[in-house]
Amino acid sequence: MLPRQPVLCSIAAAASLALLPFAASAASAAMPRAVPLRIDFALTPAQIDASCKSEIAAAGKRVDAMLHARSKRTFRTVAEPLENVIADLGDNLAAQTFLFNVAPDKAVRDASERCNTAQTGYLAELFARPDLFAAYVGTGQVINLRKQLEAGYPTLRARAAAHAEAEGELKAIGSPPWNDDDAYRTVNEWASALDPPSQVDPHVCESERREIPPTYIQAGAQFSSRLLSEAIGRENLETWATHYDVPVFFIQGREDVLTTTSVVAEYVQKIEAPSKALIELPASGHFAIFRNPDAFLAALRGRVRPFAMVSP
Repeated sequence: MLPRQPVLCSIAAAASLALLPFAASAASAAMPRAVPLRIDFALTPAQIDASCKSEIAAAGKRVDAMLHARSKRTFRTVAEPLENVIADLGDNLAAQTFLFNVAPDKAVRDASERCNTAQTGYLAELFARPDLFAAYVGTGQVINLRKQLEAGYPTLRARAAAHAEAEGELKAIGSPPWNDDDAYRTVNEWASALDPPSQVDPHVCESERREIPPTYIQAGAQFSSRLLSEAIGRENLETWATHYDVPVFFIQGREDVLTTTSVVAEYVQKIEAPSKALIELPASGHFAIFRNPDAFLAALRGRVRPFAMVSP
């Protein structure tokens, strides 16, 4: 297997451009508490139910506080407070939501499952609020992953022609559709490995490339991948997500053959939204947000930011 190219220099701060402005005064109220995180895994079902309800209500009040006072848009007054609310909610419900996986007592597992459902529901509603978000921006967008991998297969085969190992594995599985998950995993891995190279100066993030993530970070990434991959593989936005109350933008690498851009283009034609657009970045693939950050940021500023302004 070819080594995957390093992920360079995140520009996550630019996401604040897609949010409505909040008051600077709200930032202090939304800052995380500077105290050590204490996780109690010896919770009863009643304690799980009560604390889950309480923490979700507290998060809602913090978000409402931000919404009631609007001011200048900055990362510190918009994205950072909201991220702190979400992060605190996850921290404060760490035990309540994790016990579903390990508790020997079924009543505890059931309460934990209820808390997982409640937290997921709250976040889903939060991210869909048009009074909070001015636009939805997707990149490397999963629409129907199997369909996207199948659509990208011919281009991937051509891209793999110069790599004997990739060509051999991709040829061996034959043309889509495939009957087993291993074939889709093979295409997924090679689509990632053969993604177009980064357009970032190689010296910019040299230290990030040299440093190997700590073992616990690698283990956490592998755990998340196992947990999420099945759900991602089942996703099909075309069957349920066709109406949006906010403007929708997809900023895709034109050469993406993992979440293949042609399938995203078909999806854009099917959805209803106040405004919608597919923005394709040339010479970019699935990791465009990291490997072509200048073009990505220009798209955010030029196409998305106007929707986050209070007035034209």
